[in-house]
Amino acid sequence: MVRVKRLGFGALLLALSMALAACSPAAPAGSGAPAPEAPASKPANEQAAGPTEGPIDVPPAPQRQEGPSAFGVPEQSEAAFRGDLQRSGVYRTHGPGESPHLKWKFSTGDGVYSSPAVAAGTVYFGSRDGYLYAVNTQTGRLEWKFQTGAGIESSPVVAEGIVFCGSEDGQLYALSDK
Repeated sequence: MVRVKRLGFGALLLALSMALAACSPAAPAGSGAPAPEAPASKPANEQAAGPTEGPIDVPPAPQRQEGPSAFGVPEQSEAAFRGDLQRSGVYRTHGPGESPHLKWKFSTGDGVYSSPAVAAGTVYFGSRDGYLYAVNTQTGRLEWKFQTGAGIESSPVVAEGIVFCGSEDGQLYALSDK
């Protein structure tokens, strides 16, 4: 960790450009290339804030290379966060083959803000109406509902046949799904 005290903007740019130049593959150690030198002005921790005097040499950004990265991860992958290593959000796929069609829908007494949990053919979700719902994934029919003391905005979790859900009443509920 590098600690810098009273470093002005100009000195910060100078320090960054020197750090980038030191990391640049253009002049590897022992190649005989001269190392970049700092200007003979005030030390970096004494420079005033503001623009630096003269231009700062900043090495160009590395060019994007096709193929695997340094870590062996493909540049473009559906498994990568946001589609590629640059996190651009662009996925090079053909998309779904056909338009989706509605299988069923289920109405509650208020809005549904929780994400559903699905286990053993049942979808579990909470509603702001204060109920935790269990609905059949194939038919959309209500299997059961449980009333809490307030609305439910948290997402339920299912483990070993028990549905866990928090409510705005400050309680955590553990319910058997049978």
